[in-house]
Amino acid sequence: MKRFVFSVAAVFLMIVFVEGGLRIASLVMWHFQKEIEGKKDPYAELFFFIYKDKDWAKDHFKELEEAQKADYESLNLWIGQEFHGKYVNIDSRGLRKTWNPESFGGKEPKKAYVFGGSTIWGSGARDDYTIPSLLSKQLNAREPSYIVTNYGQGAYTFFQQIFHLLLLLREGQRPDYVIFYSGANDVLVTYQNGKADVTNGPTNLQNIEEGTTHGEEILNGIKGLLYDHSKIYRALLRIVTLFVPPTEADAAPKYDETFLTSLTKDFVEFYAKSHDLLDHLSKIYHFQYLSFWQPILFTKQDPTEEETKLMRDPRFFDNETLADLYRKIGRELPKKGFPHFFKVSHVIWGNGNSQFLDWCHLSEEGNEIIAKKMAEIFEKEFLK
Repeated sequence: MKRFVFSVAAVFLMIVFVEGGLRIASLVMWHFQKEIEGKKDPYAELFFFIYKDKDWAKDHFKELEEAQKADYESLNLWIGQEFHGKYVNIDSRGLRKTWNPESFGGKEPKKAYVFGGSTIWGSGARDDYTIPSLLSKQLNAREPSYIVTNYGQGAYTFFQQIFHLLLLLREGQRPDYVIFYSGANDVLVTYQNGKADVTNGPTNLQNIEEGTTHGEEILNGIKGLLYDHSKIYRALLRIVTLFVPPTEADAAPKYDETFLTSLTKDFVEFYAKSHDLLDHLSKIYHFQYLSFWQPILFTKQDPTEEETKLMRDPRFFDNETLADLYRKIGRELPKKGFPHFFKVSHVIWGNGNSQFLDWCHLSEEGNEIIAKKMAEIFEKEFLK
């Protein structure tokens, strides 16, 4: 019995020793990693190239990494966890801080909700330079009249954005204006799954009823705890990734022209149904809306040298196929004549600067270009 207890204690101490060693090594490596990651990570390389003269860039990059945790809500939705930093702040509702006027001269401001994925949430931008913050500055430039709320959440598709709005309406919230910014997540998840009627998240919406078993939920929870708190578990996962070949599901899809054309048709039909739902909601709940189709790096006509280098990174699956699908869908959607639909994927072309931090996230300069275009269309549609 003593030998057994001694063996268990020895194993426990060994685990503690290895875990502690990995944590110390991780802490030490983190300080060196930020200096050299530009040589290894094309995302970080372009981020620090674009913000090379900004003294806040390193701290901001760190905060962006730390603020990525989220809590899963109902169905295929998740909400960011509360976080407070110098440049990135998320409130108790899981919403990114947005610049708004401090006062409205005693008048009741109009409420504008902005929905999107991480490009609206503001990956790569400080709080006051996300698209919603910059849009608020544009709309309130003449007279403080609007309070803008950033409802962006990482990886949300257009349908998930609409569903998020539906839940808010159910809770009694009543916006005056609702703005959607989508495209990248929608096309990517379609490209990865080979079908259009899917969303990002732990389940596909058509399979919600099936769900996961109680045992699977417990196992997934244990895996999540280990990943969050054990350096040993993370190290083992990396080792497995190095030596175990990817499954067929993980491999980049290869689509021929016929399949891409069919996939484009299916996507447009699914998008049309979502847009029709949005239009009906706007009439029932008396809000006005705009829907914007966003730019991505693969379709930029004049990429810079740095952006071209990023496009050639092999981790972007089959770049040309994804770009081709995005272009096909981008050509077909405007033909449908959706009300209040605007394609803004071209507005960042032509100024000669690198605006993409990765394949879809824009720099603060790029965000400002998009926000100005949004405000211009907003005023034309609703104020004239």
